[in-house]
Formats: sequence, structure tokens, C-alpha cells
Amino acid sequence: MQDQKWHEIRLRFSKTGRAKYIGHLDVNRVISRALRRAGIPLWFTEGYNPHAYMRFSLGTAMGMEANLPTGLAG
Repeated sequence: MQDQKWHEIRLRFSKTGRAKYIGHLDVNRVISRALRRAGIPLWFTEGYNPHAYMRFSLGTAMGMEANLPTGLAG
């Protein structure tokens, strides 16, 4: 297996308007899916159901708008 260099990606996004009703776990799922569709290489777990390693700042409460939540993917 070749050694690959992994880089940390910092994302900034906003959750305003009707998107403020989307829950934290759903936002995580949408961002993970968008990164895979964009072809950005992600680091996945090696378990039975692999998922991308991603870290997010604290989740916002349902119905509250957020201007700059951040997330890290690598």
C-alpha cells in the first residue's frame, strides 16, 4: 500500500432560512455526501460500515440560524 498524504480541509458554511430546520446529524450527512460526490479524497474508518472521519463544531439548536459553523474533514 502506498503512503498517501492527507490534508485537513476546513469548511465554512451557513445555516439560514429554511435550512435552519435541518438537524446537526443531517448536516453532517449532507456535507459528507457532497465531499464524496465532489471527488475529494476522504479518510474512512475500517469497520463494517465505513464512514468518513469528520469533525464539526458544536451543533446549533433546531430552528436557530448559524452564520459560520465550521467543520474539518480529512
